[in-house]
Amino acid sequence: MPEPKPLFNQVKIKVKAASICSSDMSYWLSESVSYRLNPPVILGHEGSGVVVEVGEGVHHVKPGDRVIAETTIETCLECDACMNGQFNNCTRRKGLGSSANGFFAEYVVALDRSVHKIPDHLSFEAAALLEPMTCAIHGVMEKADVRPYHTVLVSGPGPIGLFAAQAAKICGATVILSGTTRGLPRLKLAESFGIDHTINSNTEDVTEVVNQITKGRGVDVAFECSGAQSAIYACMESLKFGGTYVWLGGMSSNNGELCIEYNKLFGGKELKLIGARSTTPAAWNMALRLVEQKKMHVQELVTHTLPLEEWEKGFGMVMNREAIKVILNPELTIGEKGVQK
Repeated sequence: MPEPKPLFNQVKIKVKAASICSSDMSYWLSESVSYRLNPPVILGHEGSGVVVEVGEGVHHVKPGDRVIAETTIETCLECDACMNGQFNNCTRRKGLGSSANGFFAEYVVALDRSVHKIPDHLSFEAAALLEPMTCAIHGVMEKADVRPYHTVLVSGPGPIGLFAAQAAKICGATVILSGTTRGLPRLKLAESFGIDHTINSNTEDVTEVVNQITKGRGVDVAFECSGAQSAIYACMESLKFGGTYVWLGGMSSNNGELCIEYNKLFGGKELKLIGARSTTPAAWNMALRLVEQKKMHVQELVTHTLPLEEWEKGFGMVMNREAIKVILNPELTIGEKGVQK
């Protein structure tokens, strides 16, 4: 690939860290091209680096600045979503790593308004995780409006689930995080972050434990972050009457059809269903303020760092749940020992 050149209102970034997301693997493994993917394209939408060049019209960052970039590189600026600042819902949106070249390379070009400076104390590896953090913040703080008197259930201790649990805790809620036996180390990590309760769904009945904790009331909000059918059902069954179900995790491709008792759950319990798609500029601003105030645990989710050439190894580690977050570093070479925790 030719080295990119920044155009008007664009910023060229030398990549220091790029995080592997499950959607990257779905693009790689899928037999059919996703509607979001526009190949040929370089993957990678979670990353950080150093500004090396700016195009005309760029004034808020300069070469040498440590930065991260939102994934949006182009929107129509005319539709109802854009007019309300919801660029994530623009039907003509182009994003890094799907319809525009992303972070799995030595350099990436991002849109001026999407580039943010990162605090000095934040490592490039941790900064690369701000994109999934903003997705969780969008669901928890913008869509669900979690309150201090709420009890919430977060299903799935993956990166989104761990960030969602922390965001709900920051809002003052009592937080319950559920996961399987394979996720026990992640549940323990969540406990070290101050999450109130954890549930092993392989050995405990999630709904029963939730009822014990809430004295039969049920949770106010449930965030589903795993995509597993059993977790989806457990979240809906665990909600109180009038509770809110937030879809933060995608449906697993091998799950087949999802059968929901609409009359019982949505008619009988008057549940509210909310979708949370990607992220917004406002969520990015909140995420940056939270990391500046050191209120969100980020670095602990980085478990492995590998050279970019070992991307396939990294994909396998994420797919087999051998890691929480794998960072690809273009400046490392094969043979150089990566960081492993």
